[in-house]
Amino acid sequence: MKSKIKQILSSILILVSSLILPGIAHFWLNQRSKAVLISMLLFAGIAVMGWTGLLFLSGAFWVMIAFIGCVYIFAMCDAFIVFVGRDNSSKSNSFGLALIYTLAIIAFALLLVVKKPLLLGFQLYIIPSPSMYPFLKPGDLILADTRPFSVNKIYNEDVIVFTRGSRDTTFYIKRVKAIAGQTVEISDGTLSVSGQELAKDIKPNELKARTIAEGSFFVMGDNHKHSYDSRHWGEVSIDNVKAIYQRTLFSVK
Repeated sequence: MKSKIKQILSSILILVSSLILPGIAHFWLNQRSKAVLISMLLFAGIAVMGWTGLLFLSGAFWVMIAFIGCVYIFAMCDAFIVFVGRDNSSKSNSFGLALIYTLAIIAFALLLVVKKPLLLGFQLYIIPSPSMYPFLKPGDLILADTRPFSVNKIYNEDVIVFTRGSRDTTFYIKRVKAIAGQTVEISDGTLSVSGQELAKDIKPNELKARTIAEGSFFVMGDNHKHSYDSRHWGEVSIDNVKAIYQRTLFSVK
C-alpha cells in the first residue's frame, strides 16, 4: 500500500515539475544530461527565433507557441517513460540536489521574464489607451522587436515603444513623425515635416518650427486628438526607445 502511494506521489511530482519547466522531472529521475538538454532546447529555440527575426514573420509567433508545447509534451512523456521503465533499484537524485537544480532553473526562467527584451530579442505589450486608434486599439496584444541593432535604426512612420526617461516605468506607444535633421512645424492646425504636410486639424494649432536633434524623434499618436505626445513634452531620445512594433497578435474587435 505504501509503495503504491509512493508511486502515485512520484507520478504527481513528475507531472507538476514538468509543467513548471521541461527538464526538471528528468533531474529528479537522475537524468541530468537530458534535463539540461531539454531546458536549453526550449530557451535556445525561443532565442534563435527572436534574434534571427524569424519570429516577426507572419504566423511565426504561433509556430513558436507550438514549438514550446511540443517541448513540454515531449519532456512530460519522456519523464513518465523513464519513470515507469526504471529498475526498482534505480535511485533518484537526492532531494537537496534536485531542489537546488529546480530553484536554479526557476531563477533562470525568472531572469528571462525580467530581461526578456535583451535576452530573447522580442517583447509582448498590451495597448493601454486609444491614442493609436484605429491602428491599435486598447487591449490589443502586440509583438515588438527589442534587438539593439533594430532599435538603433528607426525611420519615419515606425511605431515605437519608449519611456520618457531612464527611471520611467511607463511604456508609451507612438508613431515617429520626424527623425534627426527634419524640421517639424504646426501652423494653423496643419502638421508639416520638412515642408511636407502630414496631417490637419492638429492641436495645438501652432507649434514653432524646430529641427529634430541627433538621436531624437518627434512622435505622435495616430488618434492625435486623444494622444499625449511630442507636441506636449518634446522629442523622444533614442536612449529611451525600447522596441519597434512588428505585428498585432490579438486585436480587440
